[in-house]
Amino acid sequence: MTSVKELKATVRSGAGRGPARAERREGRTPGVIYGDSKEPLSITLDHADLRTKIYAGRFLTTIYDIDIDGKKHRVIPRDYQLDKVKGVPIHVDFMRLGQGATIRVNIPIRVRNAEISPGVKRGGAINIVTHTIEVRCPADAIPSAIEVDVAELDMNHSLHLSSVTLPPNVKPVAGRDLTLVTVPLTVSPDGPAATAAITRLRERLAPSAFSGVRADVLVTGETAYNVDDFATVDAYTPWVFAFVLGLSFLLLLIAFRSIVVPLKAIVMNLLSVGAAYGLLVLVFQKGYGDSWFGFEKTPGIESWLPLFLFAILFGLSMDYHVFLLSRIREHYDRTRNNRESVAVGLQATGKIITSAALIMVAVFSGFATGRLSQLQQAGFGLAVAILLDATLVRAILVPAAMALLGDRNWYLPAWLRWLPDLRLDAASRPVVVPLASSGDD
Repeated sequence: MTSVKELKATVRSGAGRGPARAERREGRTPGVIYGDSKEPLSITLDHADLRTKIYAGRFLTTIYDIDIDGKKHRVIPRDYQLDKVKGVPIHVDFMRLGQGATIRVNIPIRVRNAEISPGVKRGGAINIVTHTIEVRCPADAIPSAIEVDVAELDMNHSLHLSSVTLPPNVKPVAGRDLTLVTVPLTVSPDGPAATAAITRLRERLAPSAFSGVRADVLVTGETAYNVDDFATVDAYTPWVFAFVLGLSFLLLLIAFRSIVVPLKAIVMNLLSVGAAYGLLVLVFQKGYGDSWFGFEKTPGIESWLPLFLFAILFGLSMDYHVFLLSRIREHYDRTRNNRESVAVGLQATGKIITSAALIMVAVFSGFATGRLSQLQQAGFGLAVAILLDATLVRAILVPAAMALLGDRNWYLPAWLRWLPDLRLDAASRPVVVPLASSGDD
């Protein structure tokens, strides 16, 4: 038998907003009793007493005997409204309960034996999906809660309404089998335990559960997304590197008619990209200087970042490199003096390359000042890579390597002489030959 509590109320003299506001000013809450084929009855209740019962819990599943001038009305609360600022009740609705009445009510669930659940013992956590169940039951037999036993619930499994034994004469209103409780992982979505669980689910559990069913079983979620994302990056990274490096090699080979220039350019550009990768790991993963820069230390680098940095940095580095090499090659075609051509090319392009690089460094540094760790990583990686490329690589290493190699910079094997010569007006420009000094001067 459901316990019955008592409330005291008085009949409200009038209906409408005006009388209701007057009652609230007097510290009372207006309400109404309806149902059981009788006329609605307007009442008022002490708002302090009503508030206490509302905040005590289970207000909408508790039966009350409302005493109005000595006459008791058996009711159950169906709805109430609270003041958005003060939190006091401003209106409440009650439904009369006739003899043998059956009502619809939301009953909370109560989880039992969570501590012995196999899923909890293996590192999972009890996740209550449905906190209340709408049922139809006798008004005098409303259960305080619906017991849900999870003693045999394993990790990555769920318990449904059909598996729960309901009290007598209690019928669920929902026509579908509700999911009540699940036991998800409590480990990091990127951790090895989560990855192993996804692999086990895809390779063993899902195929065995859907054996003989003509359907495609897809496993989703944050961990599944990360696993697929890492697999995609791992699969396509070698192809992207091969395509970019190969195409760059071919274009430089044709443009400068040298096999040494494209090889050296690829090595120098990869040096800039590698330095950016190393600094990202040093600062963000190892934590060296992260507080000084105001960055957030992370357990790993974003999966999409290495490939993104490679594409952007290689394009910018190659742009600077082609600009510098074009000036060097132009002077070399005129003078055939490699060391002098390197100096002239560096002098002609140094200020422009440095200025352009400083602009890019300033722009990408702005990204690094953001709060999102992925933006910090991208901005920092691009900024330091371009700074190193324009100063250490482009202004020191490239000229030094070209000066050391001498005329070997422009070596082209005989079996590649069939390649087209794309140098503009190279043939029309005269070759400067130094004049021998004579004693007549």
